[in-house]
Amino acid sequence: MGYFINFENDELIFPDSYYTDGVFICPSYLPYYLKKYPNFKLEEGFISHLISVNYQNKKVIGKRDVLIIENKLSKLLEELDNSNYCD
Repeated sequence: MGYFINFENDELIFPDSYYTDGVFICPSYLPYYLKKYPNFKLEEGFISHLISVNYQNKKVIGKRDVLIIENKLSKLLEELDNSNYCD
């Protein structure tokens, strides 16, 4: 499992994952860069698709929630690493 990191300040951006609705694929870090570069132009076909499917971002989590999830995942991975599951 990889992560994208901002090399300017070592801030964690997002895990290395992608989202799709079966038509378009978006990297998890897309919202980060859209916020960082508000004048960035997305492909018109992508925008048209979002409008045509009445896209709504219903689940938004904040940085605190991301940190909690990452902490839980880190502890779980550490437990797996420390276990003798390869006996």
